[in-house]
Amino acid sequence: MDFKKLHTKPKEKRLDLLFKTFGKQLFGYGHQQWKIPKDACWDLVYACLYKVEERVDTVEFESEEKFKSYVFRIFINRMKNYLRDEKVRTKGNREVELEEERLIERKDTEESETEEIQILNNILDQLKDWQRILMLMRAQDYSYADISKYTHQSEKNLKVYYGRLKKKIAKEMELKLQNMTSYEK
Repeated sequence: MDFKKLHTKPKEKRLDLLFKTFGKQLFGYGHQQWKIPKDACWDLVYACLYKVEERVDTVEFESEEKFKSYVFRIFINRMKNYLRDEKVRTKGNREVELEEERLIERKDTEESETEEIQILNNILDQLKDWQRILMLMRAQDYSYADISKYTHQSEKNLKVYYGRLKKKIAKEMELKLQNMTSYEK
């Protein structure tokens, strides 16, 4: 696909070309790796491709890899929003223990998990896009070769950065959790 000529094509042709190029790949990632239901995943793919088509006239890219990374980033953001919304929507559907002690313990555990997840999300948000893509895709067992297509980094660099990022994130998590527990005391 010649992404530089994409903005010269009519809207229908753009969407068709974007779908042929990215549709199945994005769907496979969302459905197989993140276990998003088929219908919801196709909705996310279409929403992503419509957004890309809408913005293709306003954004310029240096290379096809950067364009692919842009498309993938939009899809990841849409997936994150979907998963967050699903979590909120299904949160009230859990069974509740009748014993009061268990209710208190469960609430404390849920709050601490939520705080830990919030801390991790804040740390991930501070990373560069390609670093975040690396961490998310490695967590889903993607190969470095696949990841390099989206990050514009060599496989060798990705391996090195992955190890460093894991250590950095673990260290920051530990530090922030220690600060949080010392603050609570």
